[in-house]
Amino acid sequence: MVRPLAIVLCLCTILLPPVASGQQPMVTGQIEQNAQLRPEEMLHFTDGTLAMMQAGVTEVAQTLEAAEGAGNMAIVQCISSRLITMRSLFAVTETSGESLRHALSTGATDLAQHELRKVTIAHAKFLQLKAEAAGCQGGNPVDGPVTVVVTSSAVHTRDETNPLDPDYDTGADPHDTSQFQ
Repeated sequence: MVRPLAIVLCLCTILLPPVASGQQPMVTGQIEQNAQLRPEEMLHFTDGTLAMMQAGVTEVAQTLEAAEGAGNMAIVQCISSRLITMRSLFAVTETSGESLRHALSTGATDLAQHELRKVTIAHAKFLQLKAEAAGCQGGNPVDGPVTVVVTSSAVHTRDETNPLDPDYDTGADPHDTSQFQ
């Protein structure tokens, strides 16, 4: 009985198209859960997400300052690139939160659901970037001097500064493009 069930499950996962192929399963599940929220729950989720994002931006900014103080430019660059995107996601979430409030006040539930989906996706991406920023300190960037050893070169040693041969025929003359020749 276990074997036929396993075969059916495998066939279902292979043959059925994914619900949202461009999104991670966790995000898709969160979007589906949030679609069932009442208006006050939508606002509570958005406010909580904004508070978490603000704290996350502050935390990563402090980590960046500490890395700058230590003078480790590889870690600074790694954290800085994530922090820029995190701040942008925070701004998007703020704007979506305001649009969500307006949509709920006017009774536009479809627009409110759309804005809530934007908040949910931004939240998931923010968490990913925060984890990546924390990973920047975990040894991923190279510490100390970097030595590059070239064993073979693709650079030609012959002199290529000579002008082109004026008698070289390309096979076709360009069309006249101007009446002023």
